[in-house]
Amino acid sequence: MDSGAALTSQAPSDLTGLVAVLRLVRANVTPFAVIILGVTTASTLASYMLHSWYRSGAEFTVESGPIVNSSAGVLGLASQLGLAGLPGGTPTINYYEEVLSSDPVLDPVAIGTLPTDSSGQLESMFYNKSDPLTASERARARRKLKNHFSTTTNGRANTVSFWVEARTPYAARAAADSILASLNRAIIALRRTHATAERVFLESRLDTARLNEARAEDSLRTFYTQNRVLTAPSLQFTEARLKRRVDFALQLSGQLETQVEQARLQEVHDTPVLSIISPPDVPARRSYPNRLLIALSALIGTTLACLMWVVVQLTLPRGSVGAAGRP
Repeated sequence: MDSGAALTSQAPSDLTGLVAVLRLVRANVTPFAVIILGVTTASTLASYMLHSWYRSGAEFTVESGPIVNSSAGVLGLASQLGLAGLPGGTPTINYYEEVLSSDPVLDPVAIGTLPTDSSGQLESMFYNKSDPLTASERARARRKLKNHFSTTTNGRANTVSFWVEARTPYAARAAADSILASLNRAIIALRRTHATAERVFLESRLDTARLNEARAEDSLRTFYTQNRVLTAPSLQFTEARLKRRVDFALQLSGQLETQVEQARLQEVHDTPVLSIISPPDVPARRSYPNRLLIALSALIGTTLACLMWVVVQLTLPRGSVGAAGRP
């Protein structure tokens, strides 16, 4: 019985509190409306003072290098010779995402100029001075660009996506195109560096293999010179062993010569390595600021602030309500 009575008494108390809130809101509806409308209007007008940013991006995949799949033969022979350090393997999309986010790829946009419209007028987007020579200015421009740049990967499709923002639609597309071109040059340069290192390694191994080939042939020639008749089983066994050495040396030299030529071709390989799935385009709408979101946030925030004031007024002692005043 006592709990039922408590619930019965609590319900009128809650209803009384709600009525008090509604009365206080009704009594102050005019100042509340002025405050909410004023803050919302001021926030919306302030959003027009912010720089507009437009977003453009692309999705692509990277073609594998032609030298990677052809090195299996040498890798097998190298493993037989104990040369496990021969470079090989295909980089993952996460590797290319890191290359995409590197300073050498982003610098043409961060510390360069971009066309602002179809007339080709150039303007810097991420630094104020005409020529950021100091290291701090370059670092500041890179940080500002990375606040307007993002990348994602798709492991299933093996693709990389990115977007970049600029102050005009044409500049946004130009920035995305510049990043793609810079990335293509960076990947080609990395592959050329790898091919040069591989060529140097293979040439050193080829020189060693040719020396071993010559020694094996000399050993077989000396054996034939010293043994005119090969009727004894021990001589036949020695002849077969020397022939196997010569055949293996010839096979190793031939495959190494092939790999050296392929590495030389890779050094001068300059065809595009990016397959563009979704090319950059001129954005139709700005990505920042979102003026509708700013206006709604100001409206909701100001309304909550007014309701908070009402709750505070109701919780204050009655004697201090008049001293607190109206909003």
